[in-house]
Amino acid sequence: MSYCTTTDLVNLTGSSLSSTILQAIIDDADREINAYLAPHGLSGSGDACKTASLKLSRAGLMQYHRLSGIQPKSVSIGDTTSQDDPDVAIAALRKEAFQVLDLWISTQLSVNTYSQRVRRVRGC
Repeated sequence: MSYCTTTDLVNLTGSSLSSTILQAIIDDADREINAYLAPHGLSGSGDACKTASLKLSRAGLMQYHRLSGIQPKSVSIGDTTSQDDPDVAIAALRKEAFQVLDLWISTQLSVNTYSQRVRRVRGC
């Protein structure tokens, strides 16, 4: 199951690409999230993963437009837009996505990090 939907991505970007292409972009973003979480023994869920998926999907959508020569709608990221420099906008979205994931990972690890020791005692 995807962390976000094609409807979420369309609502955020106004994209007119087919749902098949958008789903492929989302699936790629979600695979990247899963690969990023796996070394920590985590699987994705919740708002943080949805936010990261949307950011990575937006970056993937901009990259798709750039590679296919389609002029996308302008996306503002800080002081730049995708029209100004798509590579800067893509890098900024990816950075934001992984910052969200890093925060989520740190909260999950702090919640789940207790250890249990069992000591064997030899009786007399």
